[in-house]
Amino acid sequence: SSLKKLKKVTFGKELMKIGKGSFMKTKIEELFIPKNVKRIEEKAFHKCKYLKSVLFEKDSQLDLLDDFSFSECSSLISFQIPSKIRQFNKQIFQGNYKLNNLRIDEENDYFKSIDNSVLSKNETILKYSFNYLKGFRMILPKSVEKIENEAFSENTFGSILFGNSLKEIGEMVLNQNNEIESLLFPISLETIRPYAFAFNDNLKSVIITSQNI
Repeated sequence: SSLKKLKKVTFGKELMKIGKGSFMKTKIEELFIPKNVKRIEEKAFHKCKYLKSVLFEKDSQLDLLDDFSFSECSSLISFQIPSKIRQFNKQIFQGNYKLNNLRIDEENDYFKSIDNSVLSKNETILKYSFNYLKGFRMILPKSVEKIENEAFSENTFGSILFGNSLKEIGEMVLNQNNEIESLLFPISLETIRPYAFAFNDNLKSVIITSQNI
């Protein structure tokens, strides 16, 4: 690509969309996205391994981040999701193992962030977690009732404490999370989806106290 040496980009105020693969594999170090941008398409900044932070202008109109739009940005540390984002997919940030400051605008009506994880606004659904600190003990809000598919995939935290409202575990929630050795689920648990604990080489013990399964 002729853009491989690109380190800095300034977007015009009237820009509304950043297209598929537009800046992938460039050397951009930071981004400031103007408020009129409504969509960032698939792999727009894929494999920008020098990119450390992404900021959005106040009152950002961005409502869609496509799959892999910021994936494999190995230096990305900080990202704030704007208020109008209504869909969220973990593949957006796939392979970003230094991402330790993921925040969601407080005015977002659909999601909120707690401990580098994305939850539904009412905190009943855990959608995705981005915790890569070995030995970190993750404590879920007591209100969480459902953990969605692959929520903890590729995470490397050491343990997790579930609240007593938990009812459902999604598919492959621990995919390639090889730090956790044991799991203890509350009596409230009702459903475990297919392959929930598959592809986890270090898991030695799962205790399910519920009689509803």
